[in-house]
Parts: sequence; C-alpha cells; structure tokens
Amino acid sequence: MKIQKYVKKDIIKVTSILILLLGLLIILYLSEIQSISGYVVQINYPNNIAIKDEFENVYWIKPFGDFEDKYEIGEEVKVYYYPNSEDGSNENTLSHSIVFSR
Repeated sequence: MKIQKYVKKDIIKVTSILILLLGLLIILYLSEIQSISGYVVQINYPNNIAIKDEFENVYWIKPFGDFEDKYEIGEEVKVYYYPNSEDGSNENTLSHSIVFSR
C-alpha cells in the first residue's frame, strides 16, 4: 500500500512538472509571434494577398488555407506571423500567416 501511495505522488509530481514545462514552451513560442496591421491593396487568387502597413510597406501574405472571397481591396486586416516565415522569394513575402479582418 505504501508503495502505491508513493508511486501516485510521484506520477502527480511528474505530470505537474511536464504541464508547467509545456506551458512555458508555449509562452516562449507565442512571444516570438509578430504582427502587421494594414489594409489589402492587391489580391492574387489562390496564392496570396498584398497588405500595405501604416508606413507604406507592402507585404505579400500567403495565408493558411483557402481565402478566396474572404478579403476585399481596402479592407483593414491584422496579420500574425512567425519571424522566420519568409518563403525566400521576396524579403516581404510571409508564408503560413494568420490573417484577421477587422
């Protein structure tokens, strides 16, 4: 009986530590995510959209999934991306971005 009691306590401790470590990793990952706010200036179906930010920089965005008919030119959007998501074809082309309309 005593052995089972100690094993249960150890399992609970290990599980708690793993959950805390996972939470820490998620926080570190999410702290790296960056965002751009702007408006849609061009749409190229089905691959990408161009977004101009408040500093007049244009970013080509390749959002997740099918986005046809989701965006209109002039629509305000916010883009979340991981800093290393550039696809190499252009310094301002962000792959696998998440785009939200305002």
